[in-house]
Amino acid sequence: MTRLLPFALLAGLAFLAGCRSPRVGELAREMRGPAYARTLTTPHHVLEVRYLPRALRLAGEFGLSDSTRLTPALRDSLAELSGAAELVFVMRLAPKDEEADPTFANDVVYGRLSGYASYAEAQQAYASGFQERIWLEADGRKIPLAGYQMENSYGMSPARTFLLSFPEFGALRKARTVQLVLDDIVPGMARQKITWKLPVGKYDDAI
Repeated sequence: MTRLLPFALLAGLAFLAGCRSPRVGELAREMRGPAYARTLTTPHHVLEVRYLPRALRLAGEFGLSDSTRLTPALRDSLAELSGAAELVFVMRLAPKDEEADPTFANDVVYGRLSGYASYAEAQQAYASGFQERIWLEADGRKIPLAGYQMENSYGMSPARTFLLSFPEFGALRKARTVQLVLDDIVPGMARQKITWKLPVGKYDDAI
């Protein structure tokens, strides 16, 4: 009986760890809450940035159901299979008046709010010009944007959503605070720093 006790104890601890781990649906709802989001405004724009937990990205990548518990073991296995090692933010840029306009006048790329003289200039700036204008600061280090993607709204919305990806250097693993720096990415916004204290939200310490 004495020899079996450690194994029973480990099994019990593993069971408790699984019970405390969030389900995919719980984490998705948590991410939509205020702890994960920051909002900036200009006279003409509204910009929202959300921190995207790695576990939620992995859940989407591997098609996990909302009821799946994201246990540490599952998380580690998926991360190894994926090779994901980035910190990711979702940035949405919208006009203050977001009602669809058939003339695209309020479209952040096509319209007058782009800040550029032509659509071609605006498309170039928004599709590839953020590489030098967005970075992270953590523990005194500047961490450049590894890459980003801009969605195509196909004229259905005047807003645009961007996926921002940063390499997860050692500084990010140890940092308690990270700052996302947006350097004059839209007219009238100038340089802004958005701060997140790590871990983010109720479940981030379990992820």
